[in-house]
Amino acid sequence: MIRSLNFALKNCNKNILINSNRTINNGLLLKKNSFCTQSSEVKVPTELVVQLRKKTQSPVQECKKALQASNNDMEGAVKWLLEKGKATAEKLKTRVSAEGVISVLVDSNNGKAVILEMNSETDFVSRGDIFRNLAREISSATLSNEISGGKVAENGILEFEPTQVENIYPITVKTTNEDGVAQEMTIKDAIVRIVSKLRENIVIRRASFIQPLNNGGNSKSYISSYAHDSTSEKKDVGRLGSIVQLEYQGDCNNMDSLKEFANQLAIHIVSNSPSVITTNDIPSSVLEECKNNNKNPESLYDDMVLYEQSYMYSPDHTVKQYLDILSEKLGTKNLSVKTFRRYAIGETAERV
Repeated sequence: MIRSLNFALKNCNKNILINSNRTINNGLLLKKNSFCTQSSEVKVPTELVVQLRKKTQSPVQECKKALQASNNDMEGAVKWLLEKGKATAEKLKTRVSAEGVISVLVDSNNGKAVILEMNSETDFVSRGDIFRNLAREISSATLSNEISGGKVAENGILEFEPTQVENIYPITVKTTNEDGVAQEMTIKDAIVRIVSKLRENIVIRRASFIQPLNNGGNSKSYISSYAHDSTSEKKDVGRLGSIVQLEYQGDCNNMDSLKEFANQLAIHIVSNSPSVITTNDIPSSVLEECKNNNKNPESLYDDMVLYEQSYMYSPDHTVKQYLDILSEKLGTKNLSVKTFRRYAIGETAERV
């Protein structure tokens, strides 16, 4: 009997599958689950692998495995890759992500704007088109959809802090991969897919939204944005960014001049890092600290207060002085900065 079994094992046809999972039983080498059975491995046509790779941008071997697991069903393979991507993202989520980009976008037609920070582990990934394009697509999606779950801060700006930012993950985003294939999926799934491809922990760290004016039409506004990136002429993503909203009454006699000022002010905010608009906006805790340290609060103005800073495009004037001069020139009333936000990469992330 033993000789017969050994003979059978030695003489199985080379095209017959011998499973690598084996057990030893009374000196006999036995296969687990089958004995000299024909291979059950699904043959995957090359054209299906090409189609799946074009659709998902996943590695070739992963596409082949997905098609085998789904018996060459394309939609099943896509789901298989997504689930595998989720498992990869789960493994990577404890890694520190302190690199990335600031993405800014303005919807002039609806009086809205967004600034968000998306992080990666390395600067190499954050400088790539795959990562940056996804940041742009997510920014666009957030302005095109109703969102909730954030915190309304001063002057009506809507904030999503690190503990709240997952509220935007269910929003549908339109993505276009490297082969020009357009798809729709949730922001969460889009991030999972890029994590699976780039093998880095990628997260949206925070986001802020300028909302449309809600004053019965008594005031008008203009919003501008700027992201600093020395490698690109398109100033919508970079390591630093800002959004700013101007408010005024009356008719403006030169919108081009107003837009130019708003664009320059967004650059000024990135360059000079103010944190509040007026001296009245300085937090009481900061003033108390000055008092306790016998420090004059006015010493904070240049660093913190936008209106008190020397305007970089007209250094002889403060920002507030230049606003007043421009308002008179444009024929508007009460031209002012309603709100702004400035982000810098990594300023809220813990590094190790």
